[in-house]
Amino acid sequence: MVQHEGFTDEALAVMRSANEDAAGRGHDHICLRDMVTGLISCWASPGGQALEKLGLTHGGILSALESLDPRGAVLPLPEAPFFDSEVVDAIMHARNWSVTWTDKFIGTEHLLLGILSNKSLVVTKLNEIGVTLEKAGEAILDLSHRQKQSTSSPRTLEERVAILEEQVRRLTETTSALQNVGRRLKA
Repeated sequence: MVQHEGFTDEALAVMRSANEDAAGRGHDHICLRDMVTGLISCWASPGGQALEKLGLTHGGILSALESLDPRGAVLPLPEAPFFDSEVVDAIMHARNWSVTWTDKFIGTEHLLLGILSNKSLVVTKLNEIGVTLEKAGEAILDLSHRQKQSTSSPRTLEERVAILEEQVRRLTETTSALQNVGRRLKA
């Protein structure tokens, strides 16, 4: 099982922003809409980049959600925010996505997928503007794949040859170990 290090700084920033949005709308609890607003506030994060890759803008998402919840009287920020059941579910789904992808953290990409794993009016509105679980997952995988390629792909021929030689060495060791196991089983 993957040992978690907790939320990334960006994911914590999403939750802080969600808390501020809830208080700003006169709510004493954080709902799924607040989480989406928090995610929008961290647009440069992996979750925000996935939304942008889907062709969305801050304004487009906010206008889709605006009809769900009109603003009330502004409340002071609570010391310990209360999460409604949809937010708790989204966080649990986010953790499950993190485990599924063998990540040791819960980031904004996991929060986005956790939100979209819910069955709620907020998710229905997001689906209507093209944000589905499948599309977001593909965008996140595409972005992370590209990121891994740009940070870890060798730049010189010597580096590429060294990596290939290491892979051949490991494959040879694995083959030899499997042959030894096969011999012992026959004996």
